[in-house]
Amino acid sequence: MAEVDSQTAATKINRDVLESYLHCRCKGYLKLTRQQGTKSDYETLLTELRVEVKLNVINKILAQHPEHEVAQNIFLAAFLLKRGPLYVFDAILEDDLLSLCFDGLKRMPGASKFGDFHYIPMLFHAGGQVRKQQKLLLELYSLFLSKIQGSPSDSGIIWHGRECKATKVRLNPDPSNMELLLQDLMEIGGSKSPPRLILGDHCQVCEFHQRCHTQA
Repeated sequence: MAEVDSQTAATKINRDVLESYLHCRCKGYLKLTRQQGTKSDYETLLTELRVEVKLNVINKILAQHPEHEVAQNIFLAAFLLKRGPLYVFDAILEDDLLSLCFDGLKRMPGASKFGDFHYIPMLFHAGGQVRKQQKLLLELYSLFLSKIQGSPSDSGIIWHGRECKATKVRLNPDPSNMELLLQDLMEIGGSKSPPRLILGDHCQVCEFHQRCHTQA
């Protein structure tokens, strides 16, 4: 992972920052520098739907598996994952750079520093379709996870839509692109001015919509 001074950005990288950056570099900058806009009804609805998907999936898995196979609300540490729970939900990764909550992890066969198994990341997503941003977010989470388990994840799972459909996504095992993406995020967060403004499809639902269109 890129070595970055923890004082470079005004706030730590969390999921909101990552998702914002994947939609728009300017939005990523605004989130990293703790600026706030006005959330649209659509963004609020997506947040509520994502919570609904999350609760439905977790309840379903808890009903299908014994308690010892499912871990929740733990710090993402090697000694805890080495115990080998089948599922992990709401795992926290906290350091000088990151403050991330992993939606979920699933144990899969395959070598890692834990033994003959490793974990792949899971996401809860409100939308009915899986788009580029969700795949990239999974690859970023895979990058962070690989530092703990010693091996990259070759796939991830996205639970999405009101039907809570599970879509398996193949991930790029080469972390170099994600390393560059993370470095770019930290560089724009440490800048005194936002990156060049480019209006796009996400603008119409973005909380900074009015601000950016006024500047444009």
